[in-house]
Amino acid sequence: MQQMLFPGAGVAGWAGALCTAAAYGLVSRRRVEPDSRLFQTMNILGGALLAVSAAASGAWPSVTSNFVWILIGLHALVGMHRLPRAARTWIAGRMPRRRTAAHVVDSHANVVQTEGFQTSRQIGLEAPR
Repeated sequence: MQQMLFPGAGVAGWAGALCTAAAYGLVSRRRVEPDSRLFQTMNILGGALLAVSAAASGAWPSVTSNFVWILIGLHALVGMHRLPRAARTWIAGRMPRRRTAAHVVDSHANVVQTEGFQTSRQIGLEAPR
């Protein structure tokens, strides 16, 4: 095993792992939007800390992937600063919303349908009675 060049690299790696996992968890629980400054900053910071740890261990593929991760986050942050808030809000209002799968049982055809999507009746596959 290679000796660590930087004694705090292990701590930096753990902090980076926690930071990126926390960012993903916040987005997954819908506490933070994926296009928010907080999410992008957490990803950039986490990637940088993981890159430091990987570089100290000589894990160059990991350093490279974390560098790309940092560039993606920086690109997103720069794009946010270039686009005024009103324009971001307008664009977000034009984007299609995610649909949740709210299941409803149709008692006439014994078909389970998902709200917002075509049912078997709508596409001509009506269930036998």
